[in-house]
Amino acid sequence: MIWPYHSMLGGIGHALVSAVEEACFFHTVARQQQTRIELKGSHPLTENYSVLRPEVSHDPQGRPLGAVNRALIEHLLAGDCLIIAGQAKSHCVTWTVADLLREIQQRDVQLAQ
Repeated sequence: MIWPYHSMLGGIGHALVSAVEEACFFHTVARQQQTRIELKGSHPLTENYSVLRPEVSHDPQGRPLGAVNRALIEHLLAGDCLIIAGQAKSHCVTWTVADLLREIQQRDVQLAQ
């Protein structure tokens, strides 16, 4: 299997589509709220489909490869309304929503309804 590098930091695949970048800028100006960009997948030995946690958290020797992004989870759960969008609905968006839903259910099952 060949898994080509994609969305490498600094590469063209990592850049925001210009319409999304423009929308982020407009939101920043209109709402006086800076867009928060979250990078994921910085460890070469694990995949981060979800922005909230790596798929594999420890190597075969038990050493950590990545951790749950608690700061982002707290930031997301502090809001009144959350809109999630992204590319690769089958992977990145789905895994992020599933991880966030798990966090919500652990805190308040009613909130997940």
